[in-house]
Amino acid sequence: MERINLSLLNRLWFTEPDSSTLEEAGSLPELAGKAGSIEEMAAAYSNLFLLNVYPYASVFLDPNGEMNGERAMELLKLYRRYDYSPEQLTQAGAPDHAGLVLGFLARLPDEELAPIAFRYTLDWLPALCLSVEREPGAHPFYRSLASTTRLELFHLINRSDFVVPQQKEIYGHDSEPDLDVPLLNENEEISLNHLIHHLLSPALSGIFISRNRLGLWSRQLGVPLAFGERFHLGQSLFEAAGMVDRVTDLQGWILAELDVWEAAYTAWANDCPFFRRITTNWLDRITETRRLVGMKYPEPILIDQEEKG
Repeated sequence: MERINLSLLNRLWFTEPDSSTLEEAGSLPELAGKAGSIEEMAAAYSNLFLLNVYPYASVFLDPNGEMNGERAMELLKLYRRYDYSPEQLTQAGAPDHAGLVLGFLARLPDEELAPIAFRYTLDWLPALCLSVEREPGAHPFYRSLASTTRLELFHLINRSDFVVPQQKEIYGHDSEPDLDVPLLNENEEISLNHLIHHLLSPALSGIFISRNRLGLWSRQLGVPLAFGERFHLGQSLFEAAGMVDRVTDLQGWILAELDVWEAAYTAWANDCPFFRRITTNWLDRITETRRLVGMKYPEPILIDQEEKG
């Protein structure tokens, strides 16, 4: 991956592009001719990254989908070790913002770039990219940006001279990074609310479901969707599906989305052999989610609206 590409990807993921950034993006074949006007791209960026697909590692790695999770703290320590403190760090909301991470990679020496990218991005950044590629209504420019970022990451880590180093050499400890989260107890009975929480937490479900996708499913059902956090929207969607006796249809759409993500994870394992170390964890999430979606649930119990969506 060329350093100019990393620097450009940093800016494109971090904020709305200005005219010079869009001109530079046009030099990449994958992005050439995809952008609209400055105003159009600003609106597209806000709708995508501020309202629907949240570009933070913790969103994909934390079982509760909470911001400033463990990976964010790991990255902050790493930034301090390398004296990486750009102005963006105070603007990002959390240190694990995708744009910020790409900017950090752009500053690394060649011999450390691939190992650190492997350790700190491979278990979440491809999933974030697929979330953008799958996002209903996402601007074609940002769909292409996401696929380009994922392919560039794989290219970087697939370098023939890259060998996974000893953990202590790079990260200061001997243990292998934990890329897994525990599955739900297979004997545990869960409520509809628990299912919704599971579906909306990528670290549990293996997929990312945005507000826009919930809205798409509600339109396919022919029912209105409430306003609020994603959890409330998901709860409203299942309740509405039950009222019009179309829960089976909703389950089918969720299962179809699971199929798409499962196929992508499997393909990535072929594209990037190092991703095979992570594929099993994501596929386990898919299998568990498929099982849970097919279960029957009691009437949902209203929860505290402050619960994370």
